Amino acid sequence: MAVRRARIYKLFRETKTKTLNISTALVMVASSLGSALPLIISQKAGAAPSETVTQNSTAWTSAEPEATTTSGGSASFIVDASSPNGVGALHLTTDSTTASKAQLMDYFTTPLALSGVTAGSLSFHTKQNSASFPQGDPSYQIPVDLNGASGFDTLVFEPYVGQASQPVQQGVWQNWDVSDGLFYSTHSATGTGGSVVASQGSHTYTLSQLKTFFPDLTVLGIGLNVGSNNPSYDTEVSDISFNGTTYNFEPAAPATPANLRLVNADGTFACGFATNLDSITPTWDAVTDAASYNYKVTLPGGSVFGPINAGNVTSLTGPFGAEGLSTFSVQAVGSDGLTSGWATPCAVTYDTTAPSVPAGGLPTGTIETTNDFHFTWNASTDSSNLPVTYEFIATQNPHTTGGVLDTGVWDNIQNGNAEQNNLTSPSIHSTGAGNGAWYWQVRAIDAAGNKSAWSAVWNVTIDALNLSAPTLLAPSNGAAVNGASVTNTWSAVPNAVKYEYQSFNNAAGTSLRFDGDFAAVSKTAVHVANGTVFYWRVRAIDQFGQPGPWSNGGGLWKVIVDNNAPTGLANVSPADGTRTTTADLQHITWAAASDANGPVSYFYEVSNSSATNPDGSFVTPVFQSGALSTNKIDTPGTPAGTYYWHVRAIDAAGNSTAWTSAWKLTVDNTAPATPVATPAGDSYTTAQLVSLTSTDDSGNAPAIYYTTDGSAPSKTNGTLYIGAFTVNASETVKAIAYDQAGNASTVLTAAYTIITPPVITPLSLRVTPPTPPQPPAHNPNKNGQTTGTPGTTGQVLSDTTSTPDNGGTGNTNGKIKGDSVVNLQNASSKKNGKFLALGWWWLSVVAAIAILWRLTRRSHGKR
Repeated sequence: MAVRRARIYKLFRETKTKTLNISTALVMVASSLGSALPLIISQKAGAAPSETVTQNSTAWTSAEPEATTTSGGSASFIVDASSPNGVGALHLTTDSTTASKAQLMDYFTTPLALSGVTAGSLSFHTKQNSASFPQGDPSYQIPVDLNGASGFDTLVFEPYVGQASQPVQQGVWQNWDVSDGLFYSTHSATGTGGSVVASQGSHTYTLSQLKTFFPDLTVLGIGLNVGSNNPSYDTEVSDISFNGTTYNFEPAAPATPANLRLVNADGTFACGFATNLDSITPTWDAVTDAASYNYKVTLPGGSVFGPINAGNVTSLTGPFGAEGLSTFSVQAVGSDGLTSGWATPCAVTYDTTAPSVPAGGLPTGTIETTNDFHFTWNASTDSSNLPVTYEFIATQNPHTTGGVLDTGVWDNIQNGNAEQNNLTSPSIHSTGAGNGAWYWQVRAIDAAGNKSAWSAVWNVTIDALNLSAPTLLAPSNGAAVNGASVTNTWSAVPNAVKYEYQSFNNAAGTSLRFDGDFAAVSKTAVHVANGTVFYWRVRAIDQFGQPGPWSNGGGLWKVIVDNNAPTGLANVSPADGTRTTTADLQHITWAAASDANGPVSYFYEVSNSSATNPDGSFVTPVFQSGALSTNKIDTPGTPAGTYYWHVRAIDAAGNSTAWTSAWKLTVDNTAPATPVATPAGDSYTTAQLVSLTSTDDSGNAPAIYYTTDGSAPSKTNGTLYIGAFTVNASETVKAIAYDQAGNASTVLTAAYTIITPPVITPLSLRVTPPTPPQPPAHNPNKNGQTTGTPGTTGQVLSDTTSTPDNGGTGNTNGKIKGDSVVNLQNASSKKNGKFLALGWWWLSVVAAIAILWRLTRRSHGKR
């Protein structure tokens, strides 16, 4: 773009004719623009909507390389009330020298195709005040790019050339339809549709022709020009239109004043506040190019005071007219008399009436168990209907002066600025307040700073000690107690100064028995009748008289007054005087006692001496049990010795029975001596009368059990020895002794052998007559036959006669019918003679065999 502008600048400097330079040159002095109003960016060509662009367009420039300005030319934005649309105009002048020139250009950011320029969209107004050439006026210029065919060119419209039917008139605003007029070109050029010849008015072309000649031609911007060699021009331009955008060069009014605010009573700035001061001081930021300021005030009721020009100031002070809402506004006034818009009004309420005194403060006259609550009161009203704030004071000292708390006061205003720190609602949180009585007040302050009188003094006691419930200690719930007095105890509670004790006649707590306060953690009742039943509870009370929760969640503990001892207690086992071993002594038992009011405990005592104290206890106990819940005590491992034992029973109330009588118990672990048999076991030829004896360390004769069949004796096997017994045959005697404690001795074994010689009884021999012959079927018993004559050795002696049995199968063993007769008859005299020859030797052998046979049977345990 810079290259293009440089080339265009060169083309413009070369564009000169005698006539055109006078009528088309525009000169703008850069120094004059320096004092002009700020420029604003214009809308570029091609924009669809029509738009008015003021003088403040930075796109318009007379500086090289976009435009050429020479010494002696000037351009300035002026106010001309005769301007066709508004009061603004561009003033282009040259001095009397031919070198003076003024050119003003506006280059588009984006070039526009010439084909896009619509018919009727190009026009401008001119006014010739004076000129050295009577038909001289500024020219309308369109710098273009021929797209390389012939480089840059400028299409120029001269009012006196383009529309000869309308001559230029001096001192009159004239409108020129540029798009309908004739253009000349500053360069000769050939396009795809035709050619143009450079001239200064001798060769002209319509816009339509140029579009045909150069279909690719692009428009770079627009410009106004009073060229060199046109001295003494005084012209004006306004309402320059190009493709829907109009540049009317209206003078820019001053900016609307900003940051309008009112100075508050404390020196701060704000809007919308209320004040009780009788004057107002508005202020605002200075506006560039403002020569002065107008202000106006809308008073309560709607009447307007002003506008009044205050001069070139940015602050005013003036009185209020009446109470109520007023608004203030200002506008800037330029040196040309143009005014800005009015600033956003700043409202202020003038109010000298105090709000109503706060009432209905809560809490008051109460005790709060936490400091986390709110002080509240009724909202105050104010005549201005603006928000009301509140100042709160509180102290633990009730002293006042003129009805206002004045000692140790805490105020919600922490830095002394009531307007910033007052409460915006009729409430304040009390978190952090200490325990104790508090006295408090509030007053209302309206938005204007008017303060009501202080409220009445309200009071509240904060008790955030949070007492806990006492723990009931004794008697335990449901307990029975004895005696004529009952002491109830409970745990201490932090921060408690006393305790409230209550007792009732019933579990439901509806029949009050007693209610009282106690500083200690116990309460004793006296003269309580036996059998009394009551229910009780306790709660703590702090220094402010505030009670804590009841013990046990309000539940009652039961107490029974019982002065009756248990009954039915008696010793059971071991019986008095019992001797036993440690192993056999498993338990000491007694009859269970009974009590009407609950379980019974037992206390067992044992001593090696039966001596007792006046209260019945042993003088020298060797063992005393704790409380036993059952009516026995285990005694494993009790050492040997002599003991005396007794028990007593105590019920839940502490009532005790007397000690039972002392029963003697001997623990004996020493076995008696092994039994001794007299005579001792040995071989004897006659039966023996045997006696057994044993001794024991107790001095008492042990019990002896014995057996004679060789088996082990015990209490369940054998015979209890009660006196001497006869051993008349060979046998083994075993014996064991037991003492009264049940200790067993070792076993005695005594073997006895009784050898008794056989007794020979004389036999009566007689001759048995021969047996008559039997029938042939039978075999005669020849053993029953006898030979010889009476008086010989073959005769049988007996006081009875036995007849041989010749029946059966012929048994010949020598037996005869009947057990009392022995048939010694032999079948032959030879045998009979041998038998008699044996003599007593034979009988001795037979006797020995019999004795051995009997001993053998006894050794197998038979008797």
